[in-house]
Amino acid sequence: MQQIPYNGYTLLSFQLDVAIRSGFFSLPTLYEYIDIFTSTTEEDERVSLKLDTTNHYQHYLEATATFPEVTDCDRLFLAFQSLKKQSIIGVPWCDNAPTAACDMAVDIAAEEGYDGCCYFHEQDLTDCLEQGELYISFTGLEETEEDTLKVGDAVFAALAEAGLSPQWQRSPYERIVVPEFTWQNRYDAEREERARFTALGMP
Repeated sequence: MQQIPYNGYTLLSFQLDVAIRSGFFSLPTLYEYIDIFTSTTEEDERVSLKLDTTNHYQHYLEATATFPEVTDCDRLFLAFQSLKKQSIIGVPWCDNAPTAACDMAVDIAAEEGYDGCCYFHEQDLTDCLEQGELYISFTGLEETEEDTLKVGDAVFAALAEAGLSPQWQRSPYERIVVPEFTWQNRYDAEREERARFTALGMP
């Protein structure tokens, strides 16, 4: 993947591109995100970002019209929903780095009374958008090998039952991967509510 120059405008543009293509957010939420993270930016740059975001979001909306009736994302979220019955919560786009994502997912699971969690972070999502495979991490709250394997088994089975083709070495130290995953996510207000915090750090 091409390296993104580390300056505020370019980095934020890249993050907005991922946010739009993720399908998790409405246009007003993205405008709000721009306002929060460009509070010290020149007004013309903020306006330019919003204009670019509007144009890219329109392309996203046009693309959704070509999505199949049931997408891989629909199957993924179906699997996450079914895992709740086994006291496992799925957290999509959880923070932007492995350690922080794990900590956040575990905290959410503990706060909401689940025994385990699975999740993917921003880099996983970016790689999926570019390369077409999705890695999913998982852990039990007891964080023992036995507990984590139990969660991994449940996550693997739920993904398969939802119609995906996960691969896994059945190791507590290996993530589950869903190869040939086409990311096509239709906006859903309920998913946005959590993703505002887990992905964008917004209330």
